[in-house]
Amino acid sequence: MDGTMARTKFALFEEFQHMADSLDLGFIALSASGDVQAFNTAYAVLAGIDAATAPKDIKAPAALGSSDSSPIEASLRQQDGRQIAVRADRVSTGANGEKALFVREILGDQTLQAAKRKHEETIRRFDILTDRSGMGMWLAGPDNLILEANPAMARLLELAGSDALIGQDPFANTPLDEQPWLRESLANLSPDGAASIRHNLLQASGTVIRVQSDMTRDPVTGGYITFVRDVTEEEQLVRDLAGRNQDLEHFSIAASHDLREPMRKITIYAGMLEEDLADVMSDTARRDLAVISDASKRMSALVEMLSVYVNLKENIGAPKTVELVPLIKDVMEELDTPDGVNLSIDAPEPLFIDEAALRRLCRAVLSNCIAYRRQDAPLIIQAKAQWKSADTVVLTFTDNGEGVPQDQRTAVLAPLKRLRSQGISPGSGMGLAICARIAEYYGGSVLLQASSSGGAVVIIELRLTRQDTNASLNCSIGEQDDAQRW
Repeated sequence: MDGTMARTKFALFEEFQHMADSLDLGFIALSASGDVQAFNTAYAVLAGIDAATAPKDIKAPAALGSSDSSPIEASLRQQDGRQIAVRADRVSTGANGEKALFVREILGDQTLQAAKRKHEETIRRFDILTDRSGMGMWLAGPDNLILEANPAMARLLELAGSDALIGQDPFANTPLDEQPWLRESLANLSPDGAASIRHNLLQASGTVIRVQSDMTRDPVTGGYITFVRDVTEEEQLVRDLAGRNQDLEHFSIAASHDLREPMRKITIYAGMLEEDLADVMSDTARRDLAVISDASKRMSALVEMLSVYVNLKENIGAPKTVELVPLIKDVMEELDTPDGVNLSIDAPEPLFIDEAALRRLCRAVLSNCIAYRRQDAPLIIQAKAQWKSADTVVLTFTDNGEGVPQDQRTAVLAPLKRLRSQGISPGSGMGLAICARIAEYYGGSVLLQASSSGGAVVIIELRLTRQDTNASLNCSIGEQDDAQRW
């Protein structure tokens, strides 16, 4: 082969190499004897070799040089010893048997079968998980016909198997009057949207059950994936609870009006008897009347607190900016505070909340601090307000009192639960229950813990809107470090 022919041959090889590079394909040029004449970077990656390696140092698969067919499937041994399957398409053959080939990796049947098995195993596990949870699932294509359904979905409909659902309209088992808006809800789903809808479902036996369908778009098929669960019992429980709440509301109305009047009369007439019979009443009778009067007053207070508890959420007003430091001081002035109480308040920011609710909450906690104080040491109370996040404030009240036993820290948050009997300490047993109800209204909670001194720590979380406090910050910082004594 003269020089002109050689230059033409290699120019052609270079042209094919540039084409392979642009298509991200491997390129290799072989002599008639199968020796490598040239290769590109993509082929070097396939072979696991350095692209700077000299062509003479590369061994091409024998099948690429010996076979005249195209395409050729061969096994390429990489430099690390790993074998990969490749496909070579011959793009040029020289007059003396030289070959130029495009080479790419192929996924053999074993690889494809392994991928298919993995996909089937994923589907099987998914079916098991949804089946165990009792949650039905169906997958519909863009034509709104079911492609797949799991066994739980078949059981919801009382069908023998999920195969009976394939190719069916997913809403065929819903009442006719619900089908139009269900289809509309499905059609209006955005590509990344989701919808949660409660509707009726007709079982094969004719029974109507309530279900919740959670629908999302399937990015693979362009159809819809829907999870369906039976909420019949759940909705019945909600109705039962609503009925009980209504009964409780009726009781609270009766307690507010019908029970208060008898208690008031008992108190009044006990006082009148004591006055009318003052000259002839024995000491025993006087003590008995005092017991009657005290019991009627406690009963009136209890009725009042029960009414407050039941109607609390309806009576919480609009929020406003409230400074916590002066509010707590006002509450302490209202309570029967013993001498020597040491109170410190760390609350530099105001709260945006209904003032009456916050006052009632603080009063309940502080009155418990006083009621359950130790008799052998001055009472120390630390009140602190700290923002946990942008919308959650934590109020912490810590004392050095008797504390709350660990096994009672949940129970005392329920109505009418007390640490001691009525005769030992004052109160109605409703204070912390009202705190918990206020916290619940504001999306929070109440937690009781033990303080380092053995007393109680009451932690109250409230979800509130945080205000811009730059103007009001300085007015309370000066007070927060100074302990107040009573």
